[in-house]
Amino acid sequence: MKKLLVLLGALAIISTTSLAWGGYGNNGGGRGTGCGGFGFFSGMRNGWHHMTGRGYDYSQATPEDQRAYIDARERNLEVYNKYSVEISQKQLDVERELLEEKPDWKKIGKLNEEIARLQAQARTEQMKNNY
Repeated sequence: MKKLLVLLGALAIISTTSLAWGGYGNNGGGRGTGCGGFGFFSGMRNGWHHMTGRGYDYSQATPEDQRAYIDARERNLEVYNKYSVEISQKQLDVERELLEEKPDWKKIGKLNEEIARLQAQARTEQMKNNY
């Protein structure tokens, strides 16, 4: 039974993580208008900030802007790949600990802090790519 719960928890984490990192299908992963978030083009200075929202027509960008967009997406994908496995592993560790008879809340708190730290590092690296 515990194995089934761990498996279901893992599936839930993977599916929610993929939605969170994928940006819900709004042209690059920003939060609709490029105002913060973990998206690829959250507030770029070079004019891309208005292109992260819904309705942006990529085909209308100049070839230079399209190349810049693709290059930044690739750099941000590298950042995602760098952090995603470790974040997912720590989330699974939290789920495993919650399945224990008496969860160690200090351990869970420490894991949650580590997850938040990793997410902040990844977000900062992506922001550096975008500015």
